Amino acid sequence: MKKTVLILSLICVFCSAAYADIFDNLTNLTPSQKQQLTIAHNAYKQENNSIETRIMDYNNKLAQLKNDKEKSESQISLLSSAYQRNLETLKSKQAQLQKDTDAKYKSIMTLEQYNQYKAQEVNVQDSFNKFLQK
Repeated sequence: MKKTVLILSLICVFCSAAYADIFDNLTNLTPSQKQQLTIAHNAYKQENNSIETRIMDYNNKLAQLKNDKEKSESQISLLSSAYQRNLETLKSKQAQLQKDTDAKYKSIMTLEQYNQYKAQEVNVQDSFNKFLQK
């Protein structure tokens, strides 16, 4: 649990630092575009963080359920399957949120700016993966 929270905290710090100026590096970005992108990004971050918290809660419930000695096997099985369904729903919601945000970014940026943004996103992800490997 502590490792999960620590890793999630590191991810949030790293990503927020990486995203702090990600839109500044795009060429010919107007102040209006930057404002719209910032609003869209902040809305995405809030919703995604909410979903991540709920996912962690269900994972914790599943872990606690495995150690629960007061419930019968059928109760544990029933709760476990409900938690798993809820986790899948949340993960699906998270994926849809990512798609919707990406579509919003596409509608705000020019094709060139969007391609620059995606290239930067890949670089950030690669840097993060290298960080995790160390």
